[in-house]
Amino acid sequence: DMIVRNCVFHSNKAAVGGGAQVGGGIFVENGDLLVEDTRFESNIGGGAGFSASGGNPVLRNVIFVDNRGSGALLFYNDSNALIEDAVFELNDRGVFVESGSLAFERVTFRGNGIGELFGGGAFIDGGYASFTDCLFEENHADAAGGAIYVDFAESILIQDSVFRHNTAGDVSSVGVLFADVLVINSLFERNTATFGGGTLDLRLSNATVLNTVFVGNRLLAPDPEAFSGGGIRFDGSTTTGLVANSLFAGNQAPLGGAVSVTRGAEAEIVNVTITGNEAYNQGGALWVRSSGSTAHVYNSILWNNTAPDAEIAVEDGGIAMVERAIVDGGYPMGTAILDEDPLFVRNSDPGPDMTWGTEDDDYGDLRLRSGSPGIDYGLEAFLPADTWDLDGDGNTTEPLPIDLNGDPRVLKTEVDLGAYEGAVIVSNEPDAAPQPENRLIVYPNPATDFITIETNADEVEILDVLGRVILRTTTDEQVDISHLPAGVYLIRAGSQSQRFTVVR
Repeated sequence: DMIVRNCVFHSNKAAVGGGAQVGGGIFVENGDLLVEDTRFESNIGGGAGFSASGGNPVLRNVIFVDNRGSGALLFYNDSNALIEDAVFELNDRGVFVESGSLAFERVTFRGNGIGELFGGGAFIDGGYASFTDCLFEENHADAAGGAIYVDFAESILIQDSVFRHNTAGDVSSVGVLFADVLVINSLFERNTATFGGGTLDLRLSNATVLNTVFVGNRLLAPDPEAFSGGGIRFDGSTTTGLVANSLFAGNQAPLGGAVSVTRGAEAEIVNVTITGNEAYNQGGALWVRSSGSTAHVYNSILWNNTAPDAEIAVEDGGIAMVERAIVDGGYPMGTAILDEDPLFVRNSDPGPDMTWGTEDDDYGDLRLRSGSPGIDYGLEAFLPADTWDLDGDGNTTEPLPIDLNGDPRVLKTEVDLGAYEGAVIVSNEPDAAPQPENRLIVYPNPATDFITIETNADEVEILDVLGRVILRTTTDEQVDISHLPAGVYLIRAGSQSQRFTVVR
């Protein structure tokens, strides 16, 4: 074993092109190398900063800046690596994985993808990769996957991570081809693409998206007939997907402002809130096209989305089956459909400029007020089993136990519609019931500049994804969060805790 600590690797060069995979700064073969507190800058090579063939390297507190090559960090020949508390910034590409099992924890990818066709932040070309508490910001790919591109990998996990302001000249912020994907408790905000699917493009893959927020993402395709899904596109005859406890607001695409299902894909959408999205051509919320393409929508809210036709558009043999939902304008092919205002605490709004994806966007507070027709209108039977053990109780056969906020998914006899459970009593309702002991209410969520915290705890703490306390307060008050970067945070008040999301 070898340890590299407190070093700088600057302006080194190794072979480039012709399949060269040696590292400009470090190359290790079948080794258990530990690299800590080290900087890789302006190196050139197949793995410009660091390259590993096999082995079990660990990189901790490392920085990769301005490295030139197929990846600042390169793994192949079944490397098994852990990368913690790292930064990849302004590299040709952040990470290139050909094979192996890679875990990225608390890693920032910013401004990578200079001239790369696929995967500006990371290109996963095989094996397994997990991204936990990671930030992908302002990365770019000339073709597909401004933040991440996945091609024929075994499986990908994205958890507690933020994707914001990533761009692709072709397909999506995160593009996936032939892989199993699991996305949990993450945020996709103001990413843009020109073709394909706008934010998360899933082709010939199996995908599960849970407790995740898509806001202000845009698909800017010049051809409105071919490209779809401002938030997610499920594409291809072997593609299957589940989206649950998630929220789509302010996304745009020519077809399917929030979600599209096309070319034989199948998707299940459960307890999802879709509002304020826009389709230039068809399907303000959802677009389903071609024979074999099927969308099943349960316990969801599709409201106040904009399109020339309707919330849901189906054509060329596609099928959209909707049950127990609120749909703006109704849906004739559904069962137990309500066409009533869901009574959000605050509706989403594109702001004075009337354009989504800009600084004045207000994604709203999309919890339900007391008196909403969506309260207790869903069915618990539609909830998927908690295979992923989201609440950490060890029970993977129970119905999905939590909502987007991490609160109990079933509070009364049945399930509320949309991403959030529980009615919110607002100030203009004089019959407000007394709050229970140990209460913790946080709104709006997601938020931009301020949140209001209601609690009877003596002290409130706000923690970042690293578990660090970044703010303390002792009273119920409006809290200024305008200085916080976009991401997922935790509020802790006595025995209660709740996640909230900051968007920019």
